Amino acid sequence: MDIEEQLKARVEIEALGVAYYYLIDRGRGEETAEMFVEPCAFRLPEGAGLATTRAAVRAFYAQRDNSRISRHVSTNLYLEFPSPDRAVGLRSLLYFAGQPPGPHPAVPAGLADYEEEYRRDSDGRWRFYSRAVAPVFGKGAKAVGQAVESTA
Repeated sequence: MDIEEQLKARVEIEALGVAYYYLIDRGRGEETAEMFVEPCAFRLPEGAGLATTRAAVRAFYAQRDNSRISRHVSTNLYLEFPSPDRAVGLRSLLYFAGQPPGPHPAVPAGLADYEEEYRRDSDGRWRFYSRAVAPVFGKGAKAVGQAVESTA
């Protein structure tokens, strides 16, 4: 994969993440299911298990409380391309959450790393294959000096 192909893939993968969090923050999480290849390996947030199909991703978000106010700020996306149709990445996620009505003080609910793998699907679009959260600060994070583990 040459540098131009990598840059094009990076833009597409960054747009995938932006669209994902846009939908989550607007209570439309069920729509993110189409952002995954099948089969997939999405370690669901909140300890809800492992989704291996789009239907499982859709079902997880269908039962979720969409009344809360949230904003997810995704940054520092590090990518590697082991092959032309596969990428692995790590992104940092700063998130804010509260119950309506807002506005709320801008105090982060947490900071997490998302370990992700992306695959180019048969239609040529990049999609998530796997996602796993590792809290760094906030709920689920380990104390200083301990290994960070996912609570999901």
